Amino acid sequence: MLLSKYNIFKTIGSTKKPDIIFKKPFCEEYIAIELKNSIKSINVRMGTKIIDYYDDYVTSKTKYIIDEKEIEIKHFLIGTQFSPEGHLFKEEFGFKNNLTGNTGKSFAANNNIIPTFEYNLTHNFIRQLWQDWIRKGKDKTAGVGVLLSDSLNELTDNEFKDGGPAFMSQIYTTRWNQYWCKLK
Repeated sequence: MLLSKYNIFKTIGSTKKPDIIFKKPFCEEYIAIELKNSIKSINVRMGTKIIDYYDDYVTSKTKYIIDEKEIEIKHFLIGTQFSPEGHLFKEEFGFKNNLTGNTGKSFAANNNIIPTFEYNLTHNFIRQLWQDWIRKGKDKTAGVGVLLSDSLNELTDNEFKDGGPAFMSQIYTTRWNQYWCKLK
């Protein structure tokens, strides 16, 4: 395979960098992804180094380049081989239905701000990731989150549907907010 056909990214500044950068279809947003093998859950937890990539980016320690032009990264995400199934960890222990209970969560799920259903470990991991992001200063430049499928959005009789790629990110505009978005 000739890699010259593809836009290979490089960094200037810090040598620490994510595994993949891609452009979100239909817009000019670039997304950086740290991919982890989640057979062992510690690998996913080590993926929190995405916060370091984010911090190096927003403090201008690292610039991202494709085709000799600097690009703007809008989201820094963590993904695993289980992302297409709607979770990050190999071993998950049930999931949350965000449509019931807390009215804030129900409102957010009904308005596609958060997924309708979330696996428990993935839910807890992303909220901790966001706390780490907030401690770094939640700069308006980019957000931090996870790469997931939306396969859990419409569970019926506990059957999973084939979902499309989506991601959940925390981003700061005039105030911080969650961002649940399909990629296609």
